[in-house]
Amino acid sequence: MNSIDKARSFHSQNYRKIAGWVVEPGKEIILGNQGNRVCRFCAKRAPEVSFRLSAHALPESMGNKSLFAAYECDECNAFFGSGIESDFGNWSKPMRTLARIRGKNGVSVIRHQRAAWHIGYDDISSLATSQFKDDPTLAVDLHTRQVMLQRDPYTLLAVLTAFVKMGLSVIPDNEMPNFAHALHWIRTRDHRNSLALEFPVMHTFALDLMPNDKINVLLIRRKDGSRGVPYVFFILAYGNEMFQVMLRSPERDPLIDTPSFSANLSMYPFPPPNARFDSPRQQSLDFSGRQLIQGEIVPMPIGSEKKDRSARSAGQTLFGSNAEQPAPIGRSQT
Repeated sequence: MNSIDKARSFHSQNYRKIAGWVVEPGKEIILGNQGNRVCRFCAKRAPEVSFRLSAHALPESMGNKSLFAAYECDECNAFFGSGIESDFGNWSKPMRTLARIRGKNGVSVIRHQRAAWHIGYDDISSLATSQFKDDPTLAVDLHTRQVMLQRDPYTLLAVLTAFVKMGLSVIPDNEMPNFAHALHWIRTRDHRNSLALEFPVMHTFALDLMPNDKINVLLIRRKDGSRGVPYVFFILAYGNEMFQVMLRSPERDPLIDTPSFSANLSMYPFPPPNARFDSPRQQSLDFSGRQLIQGEIVPMPIGSEKKDRSARSAGQTLFGSNAEQPAPIGRSQT
């Protein structure tokens, strides 16, 4: 059995889908009861809090203009938007720019010493000889087809918190009692609590051109009878990336912080959502850092040499993908 078959078998045996959407322009989805609004995150209701703003269930920066949550009050919306979602936006900006994802104000620009500019899959050659070639915050490698971009300031743990908040924004109401600890954790600016610090985020990256106007969202829950695996995973795929984030539930995973649980955990990353995810790169990302990171230069792959740029169908079922050879991921982090 090859790796992809093992990954498919692992998730089929241990998990089932509890919610999922394909988010795309023109197809508005509103989660929750608009007639009886109670904030999921602070438990307050009108008139104590207001619900005048349209609360995006996923950050608008990733291109979400269609999936909204009726159960997020304006106060919590502002709290998250000025905090963890800002960190997520800064951390994800280079890849979003390369993927040409249109956020609130269109495609993000990368600002350097002399100007603000956009780049895309076909720009690597021109970048190498452009007026920015002497800019210390930009470097282009034609051989490896990479461009080095600088991230705006962010904190790793805040980025992880943003991922968890996204998962809690879309999980069904009947699951919320299982995530009281996580709900408390995302509402504090002091992220020193041990919750969610010990497990990496599984990350899949596709090198080739992918749809930039669709987002795949999936929640999978452990099947009855399965043992030794986390209760719920939130899976998010947009642009060239897919993230698999464990939503920690001490209520459902009472042994999750014990050495035996951690030592025995061995996970295959969820198969990518697209059958033409060509040679995906997979790794686990460690988001436990608590220090503000400034001036970080990150290498970003730019396209491939392939001529086939046909459109991929991002709406394909997430359980029917044919990705290439994912490797099992345990607790090792890169």
